[in-house]
Amino acid sequence: VSDSPTWNVKFTIPGLSLENYDRDGNPKMTSLMVKPIMALPYVYKQLSDEKNKTLMAWKGLTKDRLVFSASATFTMSRAVYCPEIPKWPLDVHFCIGYVGKSSLKTVANFCPSGRESEPLWTEVYHFVSVDNVTRKSKPWPGWFQDHFKGKGCAYKGHTVRPFERPSLTYNCPVKVRWSDIDYNNHSTFTSYVHWAINAIHATIREEDEAKGLKSTFGADQRPSSALNGINKDIITNGLKDVQICFLSESLEGQVLNVHVWQQHNLAHAVFTSIERDSEVICQIKFEYNSEP
Repeated sequence: VSDSPTWNVKFTIPGLSLENYDRDGNPKMTSLMVKPIMALPYVYKQLSDEKNKTLMAWKGLTKDRLVFSASATFTMSRAVYCPEIPKWPLDVHFCIGYVGKSSLKTVANFCPSGRESEPLWTEVYHFVSVDNVTRKSKPWPGWFQDHFKGKGCAYKGHTVRPFERPSLTYNCPVKVRWSDIDYNNHSTFTSYVHWAINAIHATIREEDEAKGLKSTFGADQRPSSALNGINKDIITNGLKDVQICFLSESLEGQVLNVHVWQQHNLAHAVFTSIERDSEVICQIKFEYNSEP
């Protein structure tokens, strides 16, 4: 643990096990997402040099507020997909990126054991402090902001901006179930990625089925497509970058629409917008590797 020149901590955690891989043999995005969540309780409870005081005083800090994920970015190296590179255990380098008035940026690098300079993937989270009841932003206490002033590894916060959804999309409705809910009684942040990835695969399947209509109806009568070249082979190459913007909450029993589409100039990127009626709940941009 160090706070000079920036506040950071290094430690080792269990790595990726068999259950963390998908059908194609790639690490599940949802599994990569929860690794820092497993590690954060350890980080927050680390003792400082002062007796009986933790480095972040997280328990006391959050007793009168909730802390939600506002956005997140995940950058995967090609090494994370290489079966010859060991991924158990993992060395983690976690640092405070930036502390704003009511926001907190964190950065975590996950590396093969003993190879800190070669991250398998990097995760950047932007958390916001909100009031328990109103869900409006609630400033951090002054002592918390002062404690980390000048100790962050970045000079500004991290924000993923929402984007416009076109009228032509593939829509995959989902219903929020009990297993999708966390202790705050709303959908977990990984649920949105789970739904979005399933919707992408469903979109590709329907696209393949639509191609068969050419022989029956002719090319000019084939349904319009929301996709622009993404296919199963590209998906199998694995993810390169994921950007998530969390905009609202969803609760058990609610029905959400997962919209999927591509932009014409981004052949390896897929956009998703998860909505309830006219309200946007979460938006995610997935960028896949162009080569295996």
